[in-house]
Amino acid sequence: NGTVFFAHLLFPHDPFIYDANCKIRPDPNTWKIIYGPLPGANSAQLRALRYKYYLAQDICAEQQLNNLFIALQKAGIYQTATIIVHGDHGARIGVNWPYVSQTHQLTRQDFNDYFVTLFASKIPGQTEGSFNQPEDLQSLLANDLTQITGKKVEAPKNNLFVFLYPDDGNKLMVKMPI
Repeated sequence: NGTVFFAHLLFPHDPFIYDANCKIRPDPNTWKIIYGPLPGANSAQLRALRYKYYLAQDICAEQQLNNLFIALQKAGIYQTATIIVHGDHGARIGVNWPYVSQTHQLTRQDFNDYFVTLFASKIPGQTEGSFNQPEDLQSLLANDLTQITGKKVEAPKNNLFVFLYPDDGNKLMVKMPI
């Protein structure tokens, strides 16, 4: 009914302090696991350990979203609500760092670990669907805004790219097409 609520939640996110039941994990020494030096960010074993904690926190985040959806249903506004949830980056638990000089070492798994993220939307009247190919967030959001407003919202064409960390200490990240 014309009201927008916007929230940027750092969840799931490093440090991984919450368990799957949304309780703070008791050992603070496991909250922040130090990354390895360049070019490798994690060994296979360290990556597996980080993902264990990340996925537990992800389960907690999904429970919290479910609680929100249940509250909207109880309030009688879920069916007419427009809900968009999207992440700003992947889990960032790769074996190789996404630095410009390391581009040749990045594997498909590293790419997924750093850059693949969630985008989910519920728009009244929208049919269910999923994506099996890479899509950029700007295009997905533009498509949803077109449906919501009834006015065409354009997104840049051929917009599949990621940002890599610079090697020279420069603060600007480097745009790399994919």
